[in-house]
Amino acid sequence: MLASLAAPALADWVVMESGAEVKVAKGTMTVKPGAEWNRSSQRPSRRSEAWTRDGINLNELTFFGAINEGESILRQGYTTNEKLPRFKSDMLPTDITEMFEATNRMVLQSPVFKMGKVEPAKLGKHDGVRFSYNYSAQAEDIERRGEAVAAIVEGKLYIVNFVAPSLHYFDAGIGEVRTMVEGITINPPKAKAVDDGKKKKKRKPSSFDVMIEAAKK
Repeated sequence: MLASLAAPALADWVVMESGAEVKVAKGTMTVKPGAEWNRSSQRPSRRSEAWTRDGINLNELTFFGAINEGESILRQGYTTNEKLPRFKSDMLPTDITEMFEATNRMVLQSPVFKMGKVEPAKLGKHDGVRFSYNYSAQAEDIERRGEAVAAIVEGKLYIVNFVAPSLHYFDAGIGEVRTMVEGITINPPKAKAVDDGKKKKKRKPSSFDVMIEAAKK
């Protein structure tokens, strides 16, 4: 999502070791990379982080964890002063993809941003939606391809997004990213304690869950 934007000049980078379990996005997810990646100290939002293998403009893997009702994917003012779309916990898969697309169009100011295939997928063990896209940013001659998987877990939105130039870098990296997505663990923030005398209400399937289940049939 940050590819084609200027990389933060003051960002520090930390190596993520291959084969080690790593908590990402302020601990809201746990992943196990199959190769070394570099993690930026700059966060696109409060519970997110960006990784790269060869430089943020060549491949970028971004984790967005536990996006609450009323929050945007990116922190307001991070790359644009425009009012970004906000997440609602009753969103359908199509709503998620539309919010993602609208956010990218506003941030990248790209006249060419095309959504591709949208299909049911798993984010770890959770039902979600996978969608692909491609775009060319302003003042840039490079076409980029992206693939993201999103899921709503306990009313919060989680997204893993990979983007890279269409020529070589996307195909070179997407296999490992898909493996990480399959093995990811979601760590929802702990709910506040309730009185012992109060019974917990059983969570009803959300509209998102119902549509994903219907799409599988």
